[in-house]
Amino acid sequence: MYFKKLVSLFVLIFLSSLTQGQECITGDCNDGLGTYLWADGSQYISHFKNGEPYGEAKIIMANGDEVIGNWLEENFYSKGQRTYPDGIYIGEFKNNKRHGQGTYSWFEGVKYIGAWRDDKRHGLGICINENEIHNACEWREGVAHDRMQ
Repeated sequence: MYFKKLVSLFVLIFLSSLTQGQECITGDCNDGLGTYLWADGSQYISHFKNGEPYGEAKIIMANGDEVIGNWLEENFYSKGQRTYPDGIYIGEFKNNKRHGQGTYSWFEGVKYIGAWRDDKRHGLGICINENEIHNACEWREGVAHDRMQ
């Protein structure tokens, strides 16, 4: 009996901690336009339907990264743009990760245009150095591979 009470108390504390610190800070975060602050410090700025984010949105991550794109079925999918500390990615996302076709432009002028999978360069692409020299390149799980292998 004591064990069941202890487990129940743990579940109650755990569930309440998931929503602690989350709040609508401006607008209507149930059925309208608003800004929602997540517990990790990230902000979702756009539309809500039945209390859930949907449609085109801007997300400001807790670390300062910005994402602009669309929500579908509680995940950030579609095409969008995300700013990172070292550059900008414009392209496709799946499950909140770079996935599909996209371009990453580092602020020092280097670019990768090509395929992504699970947030890593994966597949064929074009690598452009700071002198704007284009080379075909191939990546597997984020590691560059010689196309002649």
